Amino acid sequence: MQEPRSSVSLCRTAACDTVVSPANIFCPFCKEGQKKSPLPAAEFARTFVPVRNRVAFGGVPEQCSFTKDGQRCVRPRHCKELCATHYTQRKTHTTRKAAGRWEDTAVPYDGSPACPAPACPLPGLYGRGLCRHHAQRFREHRLPWSTRSVPR
Repeated sequence: MQEPRSSVSLCRTAACDTVVSPANIFCPFCKEGQKKSPLPAAEFARTFVPVRNRVAFGGVPEQCSFTKDGQRCVRPRHCKELCATHYTQRKTHTTRKAAGRWEDTAVPYDGSPACPAPACPLPGLYGRGLCRHHAQRFREHRLPWSTRSVPR
């Protein structure tokens, strides 16, 4: 049996790579476009091309800027132009006031691990090796009930 709270799918719009709950067929952005469109849902899903000014939830941002010995890290940017791992390494090195440069021990990654959640198509680049969607669900699960946000 598949656990509905941990499974994801992609937005039904062919040109959109946003992750949605399996209960939703369109991401919020495409759903708004579909409401305004005179096209039937199937045709809209096939032809609509969303234009965004930032990376959609679950989308892949630009590549990490860390380069060493001519090899650039292929993982997506997270913060300060670095992937989540390199950003954490730099932050930890700075916080601990470690000797030397953090770049000296860092290595550029040539791939991304898969999210360990069953059937998840996203890379596991966040906490505990999960994708962004499942990492958020995990954090929400760990919060006490009184501090959880209201489900959308």
